[in-house]
Amino acid sequence: MPAKKRGLATPAPLKTTASQSNALNDASPELPAQKRRRSARVQQKQDLGNPIQQSKAGAPPSRAVSSSSKTPSTSRSADPKPATHPKASKKQAKRAVTATGGAFTTSTAETATHPSPVTGATAQTDVHVQLAVPSLGDSASTSDSPPSSGFSPSYWLLKAEPESRIEKGKDVKFSIDDLAACKEPAGWDGVRNYAARNNLRAMKMGDLAFFYHSNCKEPGIAGIMEIAEGASIDETAFNPKEPYFDPKSDPSNPKWYLVKVRFVHKFTRLVSLHELKSHGGPGGELANMPLIKMSRLSVSPVGKAEWDFILNLERKSR
Repeated sequence: MPAKKRGLATPAPLKTTASQSNALNDASPELPAQKRRRSARVQQKQDLGNPIQQSKAGAPPSRAVSSSSKTPSTSRSADPKPATHPKASKKQAKRAVTATGGAFTTSTAETATHPSPVTGATAQTDVHVQLAVPSLGDSASTSDSPPSSGFSPSYWLLKAEPESRIEKGKDVKFSIDDLAACKEPAGWDGVRNYAARNNLRAMKMGDLAFFYHSNCKEPGIAGIMEIAEGASIDETAFNPKEPYFDPKSDPSNPKWYLVKVRFVHKFTRLVSLHELKSHGGPGGELANMPLIKMSRLSVSPVGKAEWDFILNLERKSR
C-alpha cells in the first residue's frame, strides 16, 4: 500500500444544492468533460424555451419560424403569423390574353405582401393591372368605318343641280328625288374646287348633310342625306368623255375625290335661299354660315347650331 503523505487530511464531502452545483460545475475547470457537455446542453435548451418543461405542462414544442423566407405563403389567413422583418414577396403574375375582334386585352394579377403598421403581421394584396394592346386597325383611317356608339356627326351642305343641263352629251341633273330613287349609295362626283374638295376629304361615314338644289329657279335646301362612305378618288376626272374631265389630273397623283351619300329625308317644303339669307344678316343665326358668306362654294360645313336652326325653320311652316 502506498504511504500516506504527512500533513494532509482527507476533507469531508460538502453538501450543496442543485443551483450551487450548477454554479460550481460552470466555474470549475476541473469538472469532467461529460459534465461540462451536459451543462452546455441544459443551458442551450433553456435558451430555446425549454421544450421539455413545456411538454410536461401540456404545451407542444414550438418550431422557430424564419422571417427571411423568400417564398411567402400564397394562401390568405384571417390571423397571419407576425414576422419581425417582413419582406415583400416576388411578383407572381398570371397573364391571360383574350382576343376580341382583332384587339387584345392582357389581364395581369399580382400578389404582394405588406406589413401591418400596428401588429407587424403580413397581409396580401391583389393588384390587378389592365393592359390594352391596340389592334392594327386603330391607326388606319376611320372614314369608312361604321360609327361607334359615342359617335358625334359633323354637318355639311352639298349642292347639286335639280334641273336638266347637258354636258358632253350627258345630263348632269341630280335632285333629292333622284337620290331617293337610288337603291345603293350614290357617288358625289364632279367637284373641281380645292376648298370644296378639302371638305369632301374631311367627311366621315355617318356624317349628315343638307341636299341643296342649286342653279335652278328656286334654290334652297330640299332634304337630308347621310355620308355612306368616306372620300375616295373621283375617277371621272381621268375620263375625257365625262362632263367634269380634268386634263391636268394624273392618275398616279390624283387631285379630286368623291364621297358616297345615302338618302335620309326630303323636306315637306323647300327652305329657300331667300329665307336663309333673311337670317344671315349681322347678329343673325346664320350670319357665319359659309352658304351665305361664300355662295359659290359647292361643299361647305354647317355648324350644329345652324343645323338645328334650319331644321326648326322647316318644321315651323308645316
